[in-house]
Amino acid sequence: MKSAKPYHQVQIGYGILSMALVAEISLIIGCVRFANPNACILFSLLLAFLSACFFSLQVTVDENLIRLKFGIGFVRKEIALDQIRSCARVKNFILSGWGLKRIGRTRGWSYSVSGFESVELTLKNGQILRIGTHDPEGLFQTLQKRIS
Repeated sequence: MKSAKPYHQVQIGYGILSMALVAEISLIIGCVRFANPNACILFSLLLAFLSACFFSLQVTVDENLIRLKFGIGFVRKEIALDQIRSCARVKNFILSGWGLKRIGRTRGWSYSVSGFESVELTLKNGQILRIGTHDPEGLFQTLQKRIS
């Protein structure tokens, strides 16, 4: 039997990159003005590292797993498809922001780097997982086919 083609999508966080660039420029201007190069280098490296960690979100769905990877891969998650009870297309609230965030106190986690479109997974253990995407229909259809 022929296996289903893996789903792969990369969402770039242009808003995150833009904010990091503005912060970096402000940091450099501040360091030149106040002449503290050590602090400038330290915060500049920290900002560059954080930007590299969260500038994108890769979503891959194969026969058995959904894989999520932020940026260069320090933050990643794998979920077995047989652990997913259901999925739905949802819109995130504008103040929810981007990144890796807790949804409510006990509901679950949100993975997003751009936009407000998401696919919400309800796992068999009751946890919720929201995955930000520019292709909510494609991700939703892929998951529906694989979990049903």
